[in-house]
Amino acid sequence: MKNLISNLFLCHLILFPIGLFAQRTIDLIDSLHLEPYSFAFHPDGHALIAEYSRDNDMEYLVFLIQRENEIIIDTLPVEDVNQATFSKGGDFILYNFFDRISWESFTVKRAFNSPENIGPPTYVSPQLGLDNMSYYFMDEDESIYFFTYAENDPSMTGLFYSAFENGRYQQIQQIFANRDNVVAYSPLLLQKDLMLFPQHGIINEEPNGMYYAIKQENKWSEPIKLDGLPFCHNMAYYDENTVAFLADQDSKFHLIPKSDIMNMINQKNK
Repeated sequence: MKNLISNLFLCHLILFPIGLFAQRTIDLIDSLHLEPYSFAFHPDGHALIAEYSRDNDMEYLVFLIQRENEIIIDTLPVEDVNQATFSKGGDFILYNFFDRISWESFTVKRAFNSPENIGPPTYVSPQLGLDNMSYYFMDEDESIYFFTYAENDPSMTGLFYSAFENGRYQQIQQIFANRDNVVAYSPLLLQKDLMLFPQHGIINEEPNGMYYAIKQENKWSEPIKLDGLPFCHNMAYYDENTVAFLADQDSKFHLIPKSDIMNMINQKNK
């Protein structure tokens, strides 16, 4: 536990009966009554949650670490965290935090080898010249798809992409700008050329729903609405074959096989 203590600020430890591990990780999160702003799952079964605490009006990065016969609940030593995710494959953690010294928000990336071995932060948002990044997805090649907002610059507001090449993030590319009554955010790649994401309305809720876009000749298609999926602000891979949605309607997790989503898209494209 020595390395764990050096990398994580120990919040508390909860021991559960071994039989509880027969339930899904989703059930564990629900049983702890967490209120996630965002969530992510690691292939080894760990969960990472940007959590709001009503007790002290603070935001924390909660870590559910699965062991053979216990669950360790820790927090990374940062406060005011409103977004966090694992990269696809689980090699990295990406999260936002608010620095109370500089009074600025940052997005950082840390290598994740195990709960006992988490690397130092690499500051991503300054590399990209951004004040904020949120609702992001990091692919296995470390490229990032994300939403950013600039109050006085519409060209810097919307859904963007940055490739990771030669050890650095490259100039951002806009995928979808905010339109008159539509905001696209929270992307998830089903394939390299197929992206799933929600959109919500600004003036009214008519556009609210889940959408997909197809990349052809290095350009993404216009969003196509996909009925049958729960509308949500956050979704993530539960495992390589399952997507978890935190539905707006009931604030519950919904696990949907990736194959079902692909079948829905294939039917839509006919």
